[in-house]
Amino acid sequence: MKIDMHAHWRPAALIEALRVRDREPRIVRNADGVEVLKTRAAEQSVDKAFDDVDRRLAEMDRQGITTGVLSLLSAFTWLERQPLEESQKLTRIYNDSMSALCKAHEGRFVALASLPLTDMAAATAEFERAIALPGIVGAQVPSNLFATYADAQAVRPLLDVANRHRALIIDPDPEETTVLELRMIEQGFEVQQARNAEQAVKILQKGEIEVVVSEIDLENQDGLALLAEARKQPWGQKLPWIVVTGRSGGADAQKAFSMGAQDFMTKPISSDLLVAKLKQIIEREAAQTGLRGVSGSLAEMSLPDMVQV
Repeated sequence: MKIDMHAHWRPAALIEALRVRDREPRIVRNADGVEVLKTRAAEQSVDKAFDDVDRRLAEMDRQGITTGVLSLLSAFTWLERQPLEESQKLTRIYNDSMSALCKAHEGRFVALASLPLTDMAAATAEFERAIALPGIVGAQVPSNLFATYADAQAVRPLLDVANRHRALIIDPDPEETTVLELRMIEQGFEVQQARNAEQAVKILQKGEIEVVVSEIDLENQDGLALLAEARKQPWGQKLPWIVVTGRSGGADAQKAFSMGAQDFMTKPISSDLLVAKLKQIIEREAAQTGLRGVSGSLAEMSLPDMVQV
């Protein structure tokens, strides 16, 4: 697998927004009646100013590139520095279009979000929204935001979003999972809960979960049967999975490990120990792939992996 980690993109999705702008950069008709993208420095015909997905795919195929990580070309990053109302609209258009492109060409592209950087609260909110979209794996921010420690502290909210791990707890008893959920949230996890296998599958099919903690005794399906089903699906083939149970005996543990579970724990469980195991598993997965979440499929890549600078 060959991944292009720095594939710039000139987004045609911005054409309509550029047509209604009253200052450069904008799209206008020149003296010959041809639509051009006009900047302060130059102008270029619209048909050459934006990227075409079919041409990009052909280039990737010629170079043997399996997946391209798309980021906004620097000539277009002006949209991140506009007044908030405008930059929010433009970055949202861009992010939604990139997600649609990734979804239409699953496995060939993932993308980094663009953010309205004139307001850190707004940038964080857009990052939270965008990172949940199919194909969006992170965000790009300018390197000068990290020029000093004080500068870096100002963008910590973005880093917190980027470093958050998404976990699913599958357990029919909310009383047993409340303490664990709170402890995981304290340690930077974004936690979802499912009370039965049907709820769990609906969540897992989205491809956003990084690690699962599942009880064996579920309401409508055995937890080990759910694990077996997950291993047959693209979204679950390599998904880290910890099995927990109140049962005694080693047969369940043997069965869980044979299905590819990363760990097996017997209740009562120490929340601190389980969180430590979760972090260890995620770090091990990151070391094996070389990039958190980026492996062999879009489902594995559509995670809050990185902030690119």
